[in-house]
Amino acid sequence: MRRYGVIDLGTNTFHLLIVEFIDNTDSFKEIYRERIFVKLAEDGIQTIGTAPLERATKALIHFKSIIDKFELIQIKAFGTAALRTASNGNEFIHTIKDLTSIDIQLISGDQEAHLIYKGVQQVVPFQETYSMIMDVGGGSVE
Repeated sequence: MRRYGVIDLGTNTFHLLIVEFIDNTDSFKEIYRERIFVKLAEDGIQTIGTAPLERATKALIHFKSIIDKFELIQIKAFGTAALRTASNGNEFIHTIKDLTSIDIQLISGDQEAHLIYKGVQQVVPFQETYSMIMDVGGGSVE
């Protein structure tokens, strides 16, 4: 079993996706998906407030309990706009690492846009004409 997980720490919602790659193919099947509304920017995007931090921490502790039930080869966690912008974003990242061993990687808007493109490309057949993909998030648009 080749199982991988990814966590998207968005400004409003945290997502957990776990997939299993199918032997002798480049395809995978989804085996678990969950989203939790945390509303990181509820008190503004410059500093994440106490209640949003508590919701975010609780969500990631929950995700860790799910992750531990599966035999994952790798888990990736990506912090987006709110964590990039907030003055206490790095402090939150270190707290989560200490509590759960989840290593959150902050990514730029360009990296986020690239990952969005790659994800959409997995499920939407592109035509030979121009296409536009837009992710309207809670803290940024990619």
